[in-house]
Amino acid sequence: MERVSATFGGKLDILVNNVGTILLRPVEDISDEEYNLIMATNLESGFHLSQLAHSLMRQSGRAT
Repeated sequence: MERVSATFGGKLDILVNNVGTILLRPVEDISDEEYNLIMATNLESGFHLSQLAHSLMRQSGRAT
C-alpha cells in the first residue's frame, strides 16, 4: 500500500474495502476450516487493510 501511495503522490485519501466470499450450500455442511477462510476473507482482510490505510492517512493529515 505504501508503494502504491508513493506512486500517486504519497497521499491516500480513501480506501474502499470490497471483498467477500460465500459458500453456496447449507450451513451445516460448512467445515470449521471453510468458516475460518470465509471470516479471514470477509472480515480480517478489511480490518488489516484499514489499519494500513489509517497509518498512511494519518501521515498525510487525512485520517478521521
